[in-house]
Amino acid sequence: MSRLHGLFLVNAIFVALAALPLIFVYPTAFEMLGISSLENGFFVQVTGAWLLMEGFASFLVWQSPLGNRDLVVSIIGMKVVFILVVIAALLGGTLSAQAFAVAAVIDALFCIGFIAFLRNDHARP
Repeated sequence: MSRLHGLFLVNAIFVALAALPLIFVYPTAFEMLGISSLENGFFVQVTGAWLLMEGFASFLVWQSPLGNRDLVVSIIGMKVVFILVVIAALLGGTLSAQAFAVAAVIDALFCIGFIAFLRNDHARP
């Protein structure tokens, strides 16, 4: 088993901690980040649910790293999309909180680890 497979548990915890406030208490979470709350938080909650599914996929890979390469590729894809959205917001001057830039850097580091996991011979079934 790859020594990198523990990263998936760390990622599951990381994204769950980011997702749960978005789903259940997003106005408070936004206030803490200095972002004005939206009148209708449906899309914030959908984003939180999307993150929670990434965490669930990471947990599944952590439990059974062999044979879940497709989930790993999906997790990397979700992270790349988030990173690109943050970069676009930075370039457009619309990034609402620096915490998103920090999260994008952390996600980039996770991507490097997950790609290394995929390249590791021990991760192949």
